[in-house]
This record gives sequence, structure tokens and C-alpha cells, in this order.
Amino acid sequence: MTDLTPEEIYENFKNAEGTTSQQEGHANIASLAARLPRHAHDVVRMMDDVERAWTGAESRQAMASLGPVAAGLLDTADAASTAQALIGGCIEAVHTAASKVVPMPPKPPLNDPSDSLANVEYNKAAQTNLDAMREYEATVDRFLSRLPPVDTGAP
Repeated sequence: MTDLTPEEIYENFKNAEGTTSQQEGHANIASLAARLPRHAHDVVRMMDDVERAWTGAESRQAMASLGPVAAGLLDTADAASTAQALIGGCIEAVHTAASKVVPMPPKPPLNDPSDSLANVEYNKAAQTNLDAMREYEATVDRFLSRLPPVDTGAP
């Protein structure tokens, strides 16, 4: 749950940097996800070449070392595709929230019940922005919880 005020929520979605850097990252992941299966296929072709050209222990050793490389490339491609889809969903969540937030009218004085229309307008705008933020947070949390784990390769 956010600690932002309704005014800050509006500013965050309307006047912040936006999603340009996330969109660039999204495109980079898409490019990577598209290339990895081709690289895996190249490794499999290399395995076929090794099998035809080499014999004995050297052939078995080379095949044993290349197999995991091809499998790792395919696994990484799957994880990259999943990350791409989920990051795309997070980017869309920003755009959706930005389309829902509204500018905040001036805050009415606290002890002035005579201006009930101003209070209603302010409260309605505040609720709209809070609802947009809650929806954004729920969507992003849902997407981020489905991201594949990061494997640094460290023991």
C-alpha cells in the first residue's frame, strides 16, 4: 500500500519520467528471447558435427559438455519470454493508471462545512487517484510475483 498522497499519485503518473527505460528493457529482453533458441539450434548442429567427425571418449566428452549448453539456452529463452510478458504487463499497468488519475482540486479548509461541494469534489478526486494506485500496485505485485527467479550461478 502506498504512502503517497492523492496529489503525489497524480504527479507520479502524469509528470514523472514515464516508462521509456522500461520499454527499452522490454525490447532488449524480446530481442534476447528471440535469439536464444537460434543459438541453441546452432549448438545442436555443432553436436551433430562432433558426432559425425569425432569418435571415442573425445566425442562423448564434447557431446556431454554441449548438451547442457543447448538446454541452458532454451531454458534461458523461456525465462526471458516470461519476463518479457510480465514486464510488458507492468508497463501497461503504468499507462492504465496514468489514464485514470485526475488532477486534484484545491483542498478545502478543514473547518469550513459551508463549502460542501468543494469537499465532495476533492474527496472524489482523491478516491479516484487512490483507487488507480491500488489497482496499479495489485497488478504490478501480481506480475512481479510471477517473474522467474534470478540465477546468478553462484553456489
